[in-house]
Amino acid sequence: MMIEFCIEPVVGPLPLRFGMTPNEVASVIGPPEEVFRIFFRNLSESRTHVNLGYSPENFLDEVIFLPGAQLFFRGHDLFNHPDLIGLLRGMTPVVKLMVGFLIFPELGLGLSGYHNCEDGKAIRHYVKDKLEKGIEAWEPYP
Repeated sequence: MMIEFCIEPVVGPLPLRFGMTPNEVASVIGPPEEVFRIFFRNLSESRTHVNLGYSPENFLDEVIFLPGAQLFFRGHDLFNHPDLIGLLRGMTPVVKLMVGFLIFPELGLGLSGYHNCEDGKAIRHYVKDKLEKGIEAWEPYP
């Protein structure tokens, strides 16, 4: 069964909510296929088409969706939208470029593989303040 996720800025990709523990996440979407630690030894989990990241305190703070995930935002199917960058730009005036990611800070969204290549597409939904340290130094996206 494929789970449908709906982006809700600040709240999380429903039915998940930022701040959930790994056990709470598993009770909603099932157990992880893989558990590992990355960056700063934070807990990460993977499931089909979805990778989840947790804060050092083990609270959900980001979800990375890969092609094949059922991901919606304000009624739009994000992986099947013909102009995802244009859609998101119409919802927020601020778009930044950070290490190959287009970041939409007001929405808590990041895109990979949409502006510079067709490989490695991913959509990242994160706790709004997670990436905002140093945002003024990020390059504006034209």
